[in-house]
Amino acid sequence: MKSASIVLLLAFSCVSATFAADKPAPDPKAAQPRPYVLKMCLVSDEKLDKGDPTFVYKGREIRVCCEGCVKDFQKEPEKYLKLIEAEEKKLAADKAKKPSK
Repeated sequence: MKSASIVLLLAFSCVSATFAADKPAPDPKAAQPRPYVLKMCLVSDEKLDKGDPTFVYKGREIRVCCEGCVKDFQKEPEKYLKLIEAEEKKLAADKAKKPSK
């Protein structure tokens, strides 16, 4: 009985590996979230440090100064996303104004 179980397990493993090999590898760039563009916490406007909470929301990197701000973000995410979008537009406009070298 043990040998039959082992044979079935090996057969299943080979079949699973075959199907897994047929799938294309995911594009690492496609999985990359849009970077956080602000220099300050999105919620409290405090200065950010390297160890501050960072997470991804709707394909966008979000950085905040503390776990309390994570909870505040989760209560009203669309409000905070609008702030990021406004800053992105401002940065794009500033970049367009600068002459290219």
